Amino acid sequence: MVTFGVFGDWDKTYDLHGTMLEEESEIYVNAEGPRQLYAEAGALKRTSFWNGTYYDITSFSGFSRFDPWQNVRIWAFLRTGDQIDYSNDRLGEGINAEIGTNFKVGRHVNGEVNVNYRDLDVNGGTLFEAYQYDLRLNYQFNLLSYIRFIVQYTDIERNTELYNKPVDSMFRGLRTELLYAYKLNPQSLLYVGYTDRGKRDDSLDEFQKDNRKVFLKLSYAFQI
Repeated sequence: MVTFGVFGDWDKTYDLHGTMLEEESEIYVNAEGPRQLYAEAGALKRTSFWNGTYYDITSFSGFSRFDPWQNVRIWAFLRTGDQIDYSNDRLGEGINAEIGTNFKVGRHVNGEVNVNYRDLDVNGGTLFEAYQYDLRLNYQFNLLSYIRFIVQYTDIERNTELYNKPVDSMFRGLRTELLYAYKLNPQSLLYVGYTDRGKRDDSLDEFQKDNRKVFLKLSYAFQI
């Protein structure tokens, strides 16, 4: 059985001096069905204050998720319409899209994969295109401990002629993290991990590591 719903809201936001920062109205329709299906589509109209100027924004979005198999979930999100170019103080049109999945394999392994895409078109052409790929894997040894591995890759292309200030025409970023966590008691957690980060831009011909960390952290929750 599939059920349907409609919801929306209207709100205004002011700063401490009484300046309106945002006025927003939105409406959505949704549907729920078998296999944990949830789908939503809607429209948003917003007036936003940025750097001394009010911008009128209209955008449309859609989201859906479902479980095609046991222990597997897939989702997708899309927003298209007006967006503020915060770097150059103007209005453009852009797309923000995401597709992802999380899964569980057996009793110990679970993970998540996300792919994000963004672009922004302004007068003169496409200002930038950006992709981000995110992979997370977890191995749960038992109720007290687990290990987690993260890889995140970012790829950005910019049209430098459309920027008011000098920027790199491209950026590539790669971040990895390995974390082990152990629950000492119900209030205490011990974390041991390693993370590094590398990048490539107009000044670099290849990836270069610019950050490496080994860390140890003890977390304790006090009860009052």
